[in-house]
Amino acid sequence: MSTHIETGFLLPIRDFSKILIEVNALRAKAEVLAKELLQTHVIKEALYAFDQATMAGRAPGDADFLTVALDKMSEVQREVRKTGCLEPDVDMSLTLTFFPYKEVTLGMAFAANQKLLKLTSSLPGWTDYHYQNQTDPPDTVTEQEWVGRKKVWDEVLLSRSGIPNREGFTIQVLPIRGLLSLDFIGIGTICSDLNKRAHRIAADIAIATEYKKIPVEQRTLPCLTHLVLNSTDLPSYAQAKQDALSKLAPSPTLRMLKGEHTAPRDASNSSQAAQNDDLVG
Repeated sequence: MSTHIETGFLLPIRDFSKILIEVNALRAKAEVLAKELLQTHVIKEALYAFDQATMAGRAPGDADFLTVALDKMSEVQREVRKTGCLEPDVDMSLTLTFFPYKEVTLGMAFAANQKLLKLTSSLPGWTDYHYQNQTDPPDTVTEQEWVGRKKVWDEVLLSRSGIPNREGFTIQVLPIRGLLSLDFIGIGTICSDLNKRAHRIAADIAIATEYKKIPVEQRTLPCLTHLVLNSTDLPSYAQAKQDALSKLAPSPTLRMLKGEHTAPRDASNSSQAAQNDDLVG
């Protein structure tokens, strides 16, 4: 039977109150990272729609791309909660399950986003304790230690039901939507990278152009996948990117992504709003 405990870790403590202190320290880091990840995703999607409108000759100022991107993100998050589908760009949930074992505590981390998942190894005292029975041990783990990990995980989990939240106690560190509201501070580099923006637009144009040339009966998923993986080598890519570089706004502001028709800003928030207007430029 295949065994994969890829996110296993070990804490050198058994005291539950001390474990909660550790979890709260992790939560503080997770909140900051989740906010950064969600803001980056929303800005990228809003900017992409803004760039598409620009390339199509539509007036970008007539639409609130930021609000549309936020609404789409919320919709996907609701779908994640409903169906459990995998959407790592917008699913900020992070859950830990702990298993008391002798004088220590073992744990497993669960998250759709890999950056959040790696946070468990960023705190002092949180030691990697993963195990897989279909691979050799990593260079930092001896064969004897690897066998020892198997025995421990067998004892606390695998020899029982094998279901983590049935054999251990589970703490939700972050929910799907994260915990903090978004303010979009510090996202300027996303919009100022004109080359990446032009690449995304050009790749889509090139893929669509070449896909239309394929006979209908040959338009299969593998065919489309091939185009996506080789988009920069497609005949129409270079010209499409050149066109994008010449037409896209070099450094759009946050206000441009919101649309020029947005309501006047409240005077009490004018300083923050003015700062945000320049963030993307």
